[in-house]
Amino acid sequence: MKIVVFSGIGLLSCLIQPIKYSLNTLSCDGAKLLRLLEHQAKEVFAKNGLKTPIGYLTTTLEEATKRSESLGFPVILKAQVPFGGRGKAGAIVRADNIEDLHNNFDRLINIEISGTKSNSILIEEFIPHEKEIYVSVALDRSRSSYVIIAAEEGGVEVEKIGTKIIESIEAFPIRRNVLEMVASKLGLDGHSLEQFVITLDSLGKIVDDYDLELAEINPLIMTDTGEMIALDAKLIVDDNSLFRQKQLAELDTDHDTLSAKASSLDFAFVELDGSSAVIGNGAGLVLSTCDLLKDSGGMPACFLDLGGGAQSDRVLEAIKVVSQLKKASSILLNVFGGITRCTEVANGIIRAFEEGFIQKPLYARISGAEEEEARELLTGHPLKIFSTVQEAISTLVRESDSK
Repeated sequence: MKIVVFSGIGLLSCLIQPIKYSLNTLSCDGAKLLRLLEHQAKEVFAKNGLKTPIGYLTTTLEEATKRSESLGFPVILKAQVPFGGRGKAGAIVRADNIEDLHNNFDRLINIEISGTKSNSILIEEFIPHEKEIYVSVALDRSRSSYVIIAAEEGGVEVEKIGTKIIESIEAFPIRRNVLEMVASKLGLDGHSLEQFVITLDSLGKIVDDYDLELAEINPLIMTDTGEMIALDAKLIVDDNSLFRQKQLAELDTDHDTLSAKASSLDFAFVELDGSSAVIGNGAGLVLSTCDLLKDSGGMPACFLDLGGGAQSDRVLEAIKVVSQLKKASSILLNVFGGITRCTEVANGIIRAFEEGFIQKPLYARISGAEEEEARELLTGHPLKIFSTVQEAISTLVRESDSK
């Protein structure tokens, strides 16, 4: 990943798309609801004792091949988009061998559902099972309370399930007798009843602890040993509660969770479709940088505004965020040394080198307060410093095109 650093003052010269949440944005009676991707939801499950298949998030065929061979075929490939109905859309497939994996990977990594494109695939072990169950804990606005919804038939959309069990929840944690009653209505007994009670109790605790609107397992499978495993996971949260839920922004991230991470650090962040991440200290500066980049034949991969007076810690965190943009082959850090001192920027860059967040050459144009001191600090580090913004961008675009 190349990093270009330059500074200057820009004008607010273009409009960009609204900032996207790392979770898909839905709406419900005026509330903004955010839906985690499956691998994110399963991370929450695992932290709270719910069993899920062994799986790995992959973004390249090489990585997917390695992970599939370690799991052993057959494996399940799941495109990571925040919508239901992925099976019908062809976004979930079984690969019985390397040929199946290779034939499906490129299609799944680029599949688009409801206007959202996948950029990662969850590779999971295939688990034979005897029974599938649908179960969820959801906020029922008409009742002004949470309810348990369960059915003996799993793997289909809840709206299409025939006979459903619906039980109101008076408070969390869910009472043992309610958990057992739902299990009995599903025809479970003995060991399988106890395993279901443990699973549903954990699901209720997750809803309570994370301020969720919905926690769903579809399907919840029962193996021949009576073990309950969540094959799929859906979690939806009202964004008004996110300020209390910093852990949701600390999940293992791909590009879809970067907005939450950036938001937790008080960065204004927008992911875009290009290959050069853009960081600056001021919306006008960052936006004009995007314009200059596009005029020179490049395309921005993101917009990240540090804000004024950024210290070295903040510069480091910004680099850490954009270093997770797998599609970004370069980063433009455009900071004017006014309120923000160039030496602070330099120290943040040096720390990013030392902590391994800058793996490839960094191109810089630094000017303003303490500029000469910053250049001296950066002496000996693997970066190039340019006199003008245009020179920095032109060099970046030229070297990117030559690869």
